Amino acid sequence: MTPLDGASRRSSVPVAWQFNLFLS
Repeated sequence: MTPLDGASRRSSVPVAWQFNLFLS
């Protein structure tokens, strides 16, 4: 697991709820 992977994972969270707000 690379630091980049961790950043991508962390970035995937906000993107997910942002998409939820957009779909709402």
